[in-house]
Amino acid sequence: MAETPTTLRLSLKTRLLLAAHSFGTRAAIRSDHTLNRSVLNIFDPKAAASAKPINGVSSFDISVDPARNLWFRLHAPTSTATTAALPVIIFFHGGGFAFMAANSRSFDVLCRRLARETNAAVISVNYRLAPEHKYPCQYEDGFDTLKYIDDISSESFPASLDLGEERTESEIKLVGAPLISVERTDWMWKAFLPAGSDRNHSVVNVFGPNAVDISGVKFPATLLFVGGFDPLQDWQKRYHEGLKKAGKEVHLVEYPNAFHGFYCFPESPESSLIIGEVKNFVQKQSSLA
Repeated sequence: MAETPTTLRLSLKTRLLLAAHSFGTRAAIRSDHTLNRSVLNIFDPKAAASAKPINGVSSFDISVDPARNLWFRLHAPTSTATTAALPVIIFFHGGGFAFMAANSRSFDVLCRRLARETNAAVISVNYRLAPEHKYPCQYEDGFDTLKYIDDISSESFPASLDLGEERTESEIKLVGAPLISVERTDWMWKAFLPAGSDRNHSVVNVFGPNAVDISGVKFPATLLFVGGFDPLQDWQKRYHEGLKKAGKEVHLVEYPNAFHGFYCFPESPESSLIIGEVKNFVQKQSSLA
């Protein structure tokens, strides 16, 4: 049995990118759970959509509701040899519901890569952000985008917590892990949730004491990735167990040397592994459809 690594091995480029991201986040967040977006945007470069293929992928920005700036970026592979309908991957970007966007350069690069290597159309949703827009805005934006996609034909597309609350073992053990910390996630939850709510809210702790029974709900097969250096891994594993207990199909893939958000760093070996896993998963699910 392989030993669990105790030191996270990262390339110099990845370390520099992580350091810049952490510095920008620290400079932008305020103790009252608001943000200085002007500062944050300095460390979050954006990428424009490109109808002209870039490495075999075209992208288009499509508006869902201009009044709330709800839109998505469609990434479509152009080098496919098949005429069959492409599977669709819906991507909701990370950032604790408060940071980043669908056109953030790191997510744009990731979605282009997913589209190219999985031969699928990737739809990256640009939802409203906390703390300016608290829950349920992000969930409403996600569901409304899904309904919008369902309602249109394919021809329409171009080709946080107080310290007295529970801490999991991984949150306590992985102090100093890249990208996120207990203090950072505490801030994010406070910014996202309605005033007076805690992490047992049903939209956060989805299999916790206030959970809604989903055993009778039609639920798609789920592919879940967990990094060994991600402080949130215990919560992610609880989600995996919750889906299994509810009778849902869920596949867990663990990368011992991966940190939170590792898939956005192409230099990471696990970044290529996750693309392969997603490709195989999409192909398997498409064959069953």
